[in-house]
Amino acid sequence: GMIRLIGHPLIAVRLTSAFIGILSVALTYRTARELFAVEPGGCGEQIALTAAAIQAANLWAVVVNRLGFRAGVQPPLQALTVLLIYRALRAHGRRAWIAWAAAGAWCGLSAYTYLAIRAFPVLLALFFAWLLISRPARRTLAACMALFAGVAALVFAPLGAFYLRNPEFFVTRMGQVSVFAKEVGRGDPWGALWNAVRVSFNVFAVRGDMNWRFNVAGAPALWLPLGLCFYAGLGIGLWRLYRPGRRERDTYALLLLWLPVMLLPSILGGDHVELSLTLRAIGVMPALFCWPALGLVEGAHALQRLVSGVWDRGRALSAGATALTCLATGVFTWVQCFAVWGPSVPGYYVSGGYLVEAARYLNAYLPPDADLYVSAEHYRHPTMALLLRRYADARWFVGADALAFPPGERETWYVFTHEAMPPQETLDHLLGQPYEVHRASDGGVAYLVYRFAPGQVPAPMPRVPARADLGNLLRLLGYDLNVPARAGGELDATLYFEVQRAADRDDWTFFAHLVDELGFRWGGETFFTYPSSQWQVGEVLALRTTFSIYDGAPPGGYTLDVGAFSPSLDARLPLLNDRGQMSGTAAHLGPIDVALAPGLPDPLPPIQQRLDAAFAAGPTLLGYDRDRADLRPGETLALSLYWQLDRPTHDDPTVSLWIERDGRRVELYRGAPVH
Repeated sequence: GMIRLIGHPLIAVRLTSAFIGILSVALTYRTARELFAVEPGGCGEQIALTAAAIQAANLWAVVVNRLGFRAGVQPPLQALTVLLIYRALRAHGRRAWIAWAAAGAWCGLSAYTYLAIRAFPVLLALFFAWLLISRPARRTLAACMALFAGVAALVFAPLGAFYLRNPEFFVTRMGQVSVFAKEVGRGDPWGALWNAVRVSFNVFAVRGDMNWRFNVAGAPALWLPLGLCFYAGLGIGLWRLYRPGRRERDTYALLLLWLPVMLLPSILGGDHVELSLTLRAIGVMPALFCWPALGLVEGAHALQRLVSGVWDRGRALSAGATALTCLATGVFTWVQCFAVWGPSVPGYYVSGGYLVEAARYLNAYLPPDADLYVSAEHYRHPTMALLLRRYADARWFVGADALAFPPGERETWYVFTHEAMPPQETLDHLLGQPYEVHRASDGGVAYLVYRFAPGQVPAPMPRVPARADLGNLLRLLGYDLNVPARAGGELDATLYFEVQRAADRDDWTFFAHLVDELGFRWGGETFFTYPSSQWQVGEVLALRTTFSIYDGAPPGGYTLDVGAFSPSLDARLPLLNDRGQMSGTAAHLGPIDVALAPGLPDPLPPIQQRLDAAFAAGPTLLGYDRDRADLRPGETLALSLYWQLDRPTHDDPTVSLWIERDGRRVELYRGAPVH
């Protein structure tokens, strides 16, 4: 609706997010008022108002709802769910059933917000268990909870059906960032888990998100005075929870469960936890703001009682202290936001300030008929979409690994922005010296500008020429090997293609595989850095590919197999010979000489069957892998042997492999231990 009203999606999304943030403040007030309704002396109203004031002036809440992340919708839907659960608990008859059903609807809708919401059902289940244990009329209460769960499941059903049909969308992201994933835990998952717990619980008042995109790096969610009130509130809540007979125990049980349970997405998603707290831990809102509000209000009441015997304006002093603290919080957040976070150099880089400056420069100086190429972190970058007048005419390099050289006779401009800057030696080799270098306030390069008069765009010349025709669409011209290849290191090559005709689809993707003489692959990559929807006939593409060469790759000559495929077609471009006949699906470049690795990989690759068999004159056979246990005549056995030399040798040992039965041997291989 907002997009239709305003007409520009980017502004509309952020404005919608801002309105949701304002609504969240109101919902925090209303939910806290319901939670603390039974507090004596009107204390609940003060706690609710203070919690809302703290949220309204909180940097975390302001930033999330300023940037337009979908995670900002999660806290208000949590608040609505809890608000209606409490109304249902205090209502009777038909009104109670309606409130339970409405709470279930909001709970089901919350599943559509952000991945961290998956911890919310755990929180509600624990709270419902508490209610069933601590309250009478368990049968009626269980029936109400069943209604809640049924309505929530019904609302969640479309998304649930999607997850059933596409389970990878449910589990893949969690598996990538899980603290128990091999890449995250790095061999010590329990150590990684403890680090994630420590970092996550520090977010409240010790140290917050280190990512400048979301925060003044390291600033906790609550500044020092509110942090002290937060811990005071926690202490009060624990004391009241264990005091028998208090009517508000349900509230303290819920709020005490809320913080650790809604930190689970941050704890279990332990990958770079210190840089992802803002979004993964957002589920702690709005309960987070209730605790400092409780500590502040109770502290002000204690101050009132302390001075009431000597001064008759103790209540005014109490209210003034609360209001002054909230006002000071607002001033402190204003300074954080506009004096520290906004003008910061790290903030300039992570929020794309250089893109803003590049767009202004192009709007001022780009000729109306010039070809424009822009490199950016994202294809058709939204910042440029908002600001660049000739946005529709620009061609985009995705990342720092692509260049294109047009065939036309028009003036040509290249703009390379900070996060998508090719190496300077590559630019010097292919484009020469830049026309202008624009720098940020810290002296770093914000963006480079290259300008070429009509017909003056350099013609790229690969260092190693080659020739191959890929489906009459692309002609392979050759390649550069940018650094010497070494086992356990990286293969860094630039591939050159000429566009022969307009592409019939926009998803042609390139691949490069390092292959040995037996056809085994020792590394490879697929890359999509210059979309085929932008290709022009006669245009030359220089595409850089960098990938890891597997540990243990034997030194010697390899082939680099390159080509292109379309995911939508599920097919590769055919390799055509001089007669136009298909002769494969990949061009073979090389030989690529791979040098010996400088040392052992750490850790060693896993070995299926360990042997540690030492031979008197030669290497040790550490073990082997095989692709199958049962073979029939004529089938091929893929066998990997793991050898280790204990000392240098000048001999050339020969390895024999055979199968044997009843004293009869059939030789399978005789030759070098490695190939």
